[in-house]
Amino acid sequence: MSKQSNHDNTEEKKLNPSEGIRQTGQKIHTQKDERSVEDDAMDYVFMTPKKAHHHHDSQGTVRRVHRHHHRKKKRKKILTRVGCGLLAFILLLTAVAVILIIRGQFDLFTNDYHVIAPNGVNVSDNGQTIVYNGHTYKLNDQVTNMLFIGVDKTNINEMPESGLQGQADVLIMAAYDTKHRKLSLINIPRDLMTDVPIYTANGVYASTKRQQICLAYAYGDSNESSCGNTVDTVTRLFYNMPIKTYFALDIDGIAALNDSIGGVDVVSPENIAEFKKDCSYHLMGKQAESFVRSRSHTSADANLKRNERQKTYVTSYMNDMFSAMKKNISVPVDIFNASAPYSCTNMSVTRVAYFAKEFAFGGTPETQILRVDGNMKLNGKYAEYELKEKEFYEMFLSVYYDMIA
Repeated sequence: MSKQSNHDNTEEKKLNPSEGIRQTGQKIHTQKDERSVEDDAMDYVFMTPKKAHHHHDSQGTVRRVHRHHHRKKKRKKILTRVGCGLLAFILLLTAVAVILIIRGQFDLFTNDYHVIAPNGVNVSDNGQTIVYNGHTYKLNDQVTNMLFIGVDKTNINEMPESGLQGQADVLIMAAYDTKHRKLSLINIPRDLMTDVPIYTANGVYASTKRQQICLAYAYGDSNESSCGNTVDTVTRLFYNMPIKTYFALDIDGIAALNDSIGGVDVVSPENIAEFKKDCSYHLMGKQAESFVRSRSHTSADANLKRNERQKTYVTSYMNDMFSAMKKNISVPVDIFNASAPYSCTNMSVTRVAYFAKEFAFGGTPETQILRVDGNMKLNGKYAEYELKEKEFYEMFLSVYYDMIA
């Protein structure tokens, strides 16, 4: 009897609906699965059969993985590689920029000086130390010079015929003092009388003649030699102070240089051409050329008045350029590229990089525009400007020397 009871209990247990076996006609509630067959399939990675080793099964296997986790790891790896690539590129650019700047600094400065002085001035150590009027001056070797030459011709890059190289209508010595962060722009009158080296049509040195400094550019068989002769003449005028860089610009280049910074705002200091005294103008294109080149031919001081207009223009140009550089460090490169078809220069990318770094990160330097003092007179139909050596030499000392005692 006990055995029968146990058997009945067993049968009962098998027919219990709670164990998941539905009796005939019985309804049970089921929950819908929101996943589809496609979803399940996406969660599987089908592995290709592997070669059997010893007793291992050679059949393909299927294993379930979390695909979103796999994708996340892959994305992270890609981002890491991209980040490393960008970092390497930035480091490369930084290294190139540093090399350019260092090279530019090396090109712009020198320790090889042979500075002279007027008669009666005590000079020692090749001009490193000077005693003048009871004071001792020490040479500031952190000054680099650039000579700007405005040539009164077009197509400066074309090889001219002998004697047709043009003249230097504008001469500006730019002395940049990195020690005191000061930029001195010295306007040299084109009619200034000085010793100019003369060369034959074949480029052979002939002699030295005292004449207008603007004529130094006319002697040369190419742009480089004309610029070189002008640099030599100005170097001699400045007591043998080295000029590391020159930049010659023809007439058509004025507009290009002006427009490369979006134009220049000026107030005219005189009535000349289309400009009225004390009136404001935003110069663009050929208008800039007219402002800096126009002059009257009825008086001996016409060129001095033009120098005043050029001083006004250069001051405004420098201010606008420095303002533009604060917003965009590539401005010097833009200026350099815009002027390239109209210029002759030994300015290099390394020197541009150095100046860009100085002006962009060092702030706007103190800028002063100086003029060589002298007296103007007419000699026949030509104007001649005789400098006052005492005043000129004292200006020279203020730019290139520090008074130490």
